[in-house]
Amino acid sequence: MYNENFKETYLKEAALEGKGLDYKLKRKISKCFQWYYEHLQGLTDSNKVFLLTDSQKSKKEYADILKGAEFGGAILTMEDFISMNLTNNPELVNYMGFAQQVDIEEETKDVKGAVGMFEDHLNFDEMVLGIREGKFFKGRLNVSRVNIEEGLVKVEGLNDDVLILGARNLNRALNGDIVCL
Repeated sequence: MYNENFKETYLKEAALEGKGLDYKLKRKISKCFQWYYEHLQGLTDSNKVFLLTDSQKSKKEYADILKGAEFGGAILTMEDFISMNLTNNPELVNYMGFAQQVDIEEETKDVKGAVGMFEDHLNFDEMVLGIREGKFFKGRLNVSRVNIEEGLVKVEGLNDDVLILGARNLNRALNGDIVCL
């Protein structure tokens, strides 16, 4: 990464005077990426150097800074990188918090009566009554740090936690939410 003691990746602060912090960081990262790309790219067939960004906007900004066609395919958003490597590494979808594209037209037939990915939540009265009658359980959701589509619910009165798998089954619940099962 950027090192002010390594002359190949060093940028003079005077040259960046008056620029915003975001621009300065992008220039420094670009300089490091360029050095790694020139020194490591193609050493072996499987050796590739990428500059990963969080958005299309950042991708375009890095491309503008580097101004080289040779870098075009090496500047990727996280979504691009995951899509490119998903076949060989399906676990990437979990580690990056990236949900696979859902066919919107199939999932939502029309806007007014949309049939979405998630079931409707129960109303509060139905939940309270169901919990009192023993029909439902109440507990705190702990979402996995490794897989965002996996959570455990600690329920009082049960010996084991309840495992919930998949975004659809988590039904929009977030880590720490009190949920009704």
